[in-house]
Amino acid sequence: WNPRFIRDFVRGALVFSNPGAMSNMLMALEMLASRRDAITILRVKDRFGSPTPMGWADCSLNFVFNDDPNRHICELQLIHNNLMLVRTKMGAHDGYDVFRTVTGLMDVLGIR
Repeated sequence: WNPRFIRDFVRGALVFSNPGAMSNMLMALEMLASRRDAITILRVKDRFGSPTPMGWADCSLNFVFNDDPNRHICELQLIHNNLMLVRTKMGAHDGYDVFRTVTGLMDVLGIR
């Protein structure tokens, strides 16, 4: 285990019912990062264009606050309301937990 690989020391999610509002939030975050006085975006994962094998789609950003001397990496997920309902009300996240556990064990055992 190596803590240098932690990419979500702090994780949060914003849920949107309107794709336009989600797009506006992404543009606002990019504008904030371009000023270089508040945050630095380290990575953006667009899973709307390329969903996971289990069908999950969101936009995930990893960033740091520029005034944090420890540079703790934060993750912010931008999620459409319908997908969040499937995750929380229909048990979709239960299958994901099992999938992550199995693939983690496979990694440890060197199977994949």
